[in-house]
Amino acid sequence: MEHRGIEFTIVQGIERGRRWKWTVTMDARRIITGLASSRAEAEREAIRAIGKALVQRKVKLVSRGG
Repeated sequence: MEHRGIEFTIVQGIERGRRWKWTVTMDARRIITGLASSRAEAEREAIRAIGKALVQRKVKLVSRGG
């Protein structure tokens, strides 16, 4: 799946409780992961993580130039 040009995946675990694991690949060195209790929650969390990471990246770029 993709959000704002960033790829993320969601997979269902096989262990008890059937947790959903989400993974966001920001670049070759930065990967963000998490667990959720439902697929919808996993998708929301992955999208939120992408948004936070993009805001942090923007803030860093602005602070270097100023």
